[in-house]
Amino acid sequence: MTKKNQTDSLHPGPYIRENVLPKGMNVTEAAKRLSVGRPALSNMLNGKAALSADMAARIEHTFGASAHKLMDMQAAYDADLAKGKVGETTKPYVPPFLQLKANDIETWAGTLTARARLSVFLRTLVNSTGIKLEKCEFPGNDDSERPGWDGYVEAGDVTPWIPAGKSGWEFGVNQEPKTKADGDYAKSVDQTPADERKEITFVFVTPRRWHGKGEWEKERKKEKNGKTFGFLMPAIWKNGLSSQFQDRRGSPMKLAFRPRACVH
Repeated sequence: MTKKNQTDSLHPGPYIRENVLPKGMNVTEAAKRLSVGRPALSNMLNGKAALSADMAARIEHTFGASAHKLMDMQAAYDADLAKGKVGETTKPYVPPFLQLKANDIETWAGTLTARARLSVFLRTLVNSTGIKLEKCEFPGNDDSERPGWDGYVEAGDVTPWIPAGKSGWEFGVNQEPKTKADGDYAKSVDQTPADERKEITFVFVTPRRWHGKGEWEKERKKEKNGKTFGFLMPAIWKNGLSSQFQDRRGSPMKLAFRPRACVH
């Protein structure tokens, strides 16, 4: 049986033993024909030693197997093995602003500058993590109170924080996030044409802890007012900004204007 030694790629040694060496030829005979030491060949065939360029050339000349193919197998195996070792000793880089804790965010939400700066913070988040962004509009500071969406994004692919496609963002630092979410959601429904709602994900963001967000989500799903609603599970700000977007476009409820809550 071919061994993979805890990688997704195949070591060329077992492959050579099973597919290149003639059936019935033992290691001693193969080593003689290749003019190499038996221990060196045995270790390679058993996946205990890497295939060298010299050994690959000898195998090609003697048994006709492509040295290039065999060396490609060795390179893929080595790369897979290295990835596993690196994962055990290194940690992915996390941008400093993503290392914020939930209490840090909520304390900051009570400051005078939080409302204007929240849009800048979200703009940084989207630009830092978005994939194939076509638009990213989050007016901040003096321009943070303009009419329309608080933020608007068009992304070519989904990430843990950003829905794929078009998304309209509403946010606030109010101590009662449900009240703000209700108002923003109703406003967005009224001001967004039905054909546009079918293509837009509604995203609400609050730096406050919102313990009733689950009920809010259920209420949005139950609404029957002549407009089509869909749903995306909420992004949860927990110990910083960790979240999981789960697109339910395959569920019985087809997504149209899709509410989404982003909270602690």
